[in-house]
Amino acid sequence: MFKFFQFIKSEQDIIHIEVPKDLKGKLVEITIQEKAPDPDTHLDKNDEEKMALKEAELKMLDKVRNQLNVWDI
Repeated sequence: MFKFFQFIKSEQDIIHIEVPKDLKGKLVEITIQEKAPDPDTHLDKNDEEKMALKEAELKMLDKVRNQLNVWDI
């Protein structure tokens, strides 16, 4: 499974998603879901920066998870 996390800025109308090589030529389901910030996250005028950092953190965790799945095989 592949998860993609992206903060969508208020002025964005379109997002571009790079297709992972292992998904090319396969049937996929794309779900766009709003994710609420963690309960202990306080949003203020710097919320876009915080969400961008959270996006980077989630992408890194997803890369590590994908590596662990490969190593388990």
